[in-house]
Amino acid sequence: MNKNQHNRMNRSDSLYYPFRIQSDTVAAGNSANYSGFATYTLLFVTQGAGELITKYETFSFEGPFCILIPKLIPFNLSAKDNSPLYLHTIEYTVNQREQTERNLEQFKVIDIDNDSINLSVTLLLNEINSPSRHFNAIMEHIFNLVMIYDNINTTQTYDGPEHFHISENVRQAQYFIEHNFHKKISVKDVAAQTQLSSDYFITVFHDELGLTPHQYIIRCRMEHSHFLLENTHKSIQDIAKECGYKSSNHFSTKFKEFFGYSPRNLKTK
Repeated sequence: MNKNQHNRMNRSDSLYYPFRIQSDTVAAGNSANYSGFATYTLLFVTQGAGELITKYETFSFEGPFCILIPKLIPFNLSAKDNSPLYLHTIEYTVNQREQTERNLEQFKVIDIDNDSINLSVTLLLNEINSPSRHFNAIMEHIFNLVMIYDNINTTQTYDGPEHFHISENVRQAQYFIEHNFHKKISVKDVAAQTQLSSDYFITVFHDELGLTPHQYIIRCRMEHSHFLLENTHKSIQDIAKECGYKSSNHFSTKFKEFFGYSPRNLKTK
């Protein structure tokens, strides 16, 4: 049996800024791996029963199920034998101030049965099928509700620690990278922001985030360049410079390696 049998549909229309939508189906009895998103992600399972597994915790659920997933956390979704999973992943880009205020550094299961959430989710699903100018407002409302409805009191069960642990050293490194990826920075520069030696810092960073510091720098550059290509009229050359690349050819090569298509392909969609 194909353990990765699922069908993905991407929705990255600029209408959704600062959100990116991916719809997915995981066949009954199968599972799908997600490598983790550079942004925060709202996972909505609209139908089906199964299990969400991460390095830090495990959730058993029955749709409708909604959970906030911190950025760069790989996860696996497994569908029960008699129930396919129908889901949407909605990536949300927040700035540093929002990140602090919203406290998005932990998993939050949302009580879908709550009247306010239920209404918001219904509106959201309608928007995904027929997007309008109200989409961003609805998503902002849902993120505000996430901060309120943090208790688990539905059919979802939760196993594991209350939240995963990312050390202060790694947080400092993340902050430095996210604010300096457009510059020529090295792993040594990033490690200097912490109290750790370079070699040990690389090990700790990888253990906690599943990426090396260099991979995290590349990911930040790629995500930012993707946004600029979709939402601005800047040239590829200007975007390359803004994301830390002196050569547009080098940037285009890295972009295609990361996303599977070239910047020009994206810009001419």
